[in-house]
Amino acid sequence: YRMTSVMGEEAKLGRYVAFLSAILVILMNILPKLKSKKIILIALIPISLYVIFISGDRAPLLRYLIFLCLFILFLKDFKKEYLISFILTIFASLIFVYNSPLLKDRIIDTTIRDITSTSFKIAPFSSHYEEHYYSAYKMGSENLIFGIGPNLFEKNCHKTQYKISDRSCSSHPHNFFMQLFAELGIVGLSFFVLFYISILFSIIKFSYNKFFSDKIYNQSYNIGPKIYLFCFLLPLIPNMSFYNHWNNIFIFFVIGLLLYSNQNNTEIKT
Repeated sequence: YRMTSVMGEEAKLGRYVAFLSAILVILMNILPKLKSKKIILIALIPISLYVIFISGDRAPLLRYLIFLCLFILFLKDFKKEYLISFILTIFASLIFVYNSPLLKDRIIDTTIRDITSTSFKIAPFSSHYEEHYYSAYKMGSENLIFGIGPNLFEKNCHKTQYKISDRSCSSHPHNFFMQLFAELGIVGLSFFVLFYISILFSIIKFSYNKFFSDKIYNQSYNIGPKIYLFCFLLPLIPNMSFYNHWNNIFIFFVIGLLLYSNQNNTEIKT
């Protein structure tokens, strides 16, 4: 039903591939003197997308698709080869999914059922996750300043005042923002929100300079890590626990790339 490969019973292959492939795409851009990087990128995009598709891991697939769209759009020298490779891979993967009943049910049919079962009808999460969010919101609302305590959602979600249904309790709320609000309150959440807003503001500023201004940036070094953080921290799409170790390894590694790339980013007047 879902390909896991070396992960065994853990259905996390798509998540690993999405994280790692996006990092490789950034590295291809940060290391401009790397030979054959165009060939590597053109091969990497279809292979990684294909693996994520057949893994059935939907949230990482959506994040990775958004990342690729923005990254290709913001390339300093827009390469049509990357765009063609990306589009052809999407079409080929969809054809493959439609011809595989199990994958079609997982990627398309189940996704439609999940989305339409929520209160919002178009939100990219299921009603199951929606109940986690409401439970986390109740915790944060009743413990507004400092939250209920780090990593304590699982210990308290079964309590009557926080319980939404029999499905609302889990090891974590599957959303960084809701988890931090529930467990660290507005004090802990504010640091994370400010960081995310700064990333979003930088992307908007770059977009304006690229498309509407004569001022441009040497974006190849700087914009890749920011797009990565924007997509893989995007609050609307479910994610793992904020305290998950391997999940944080990928995120903090990219923050390191961002700090490095900032030293190589210079403003250019044209």
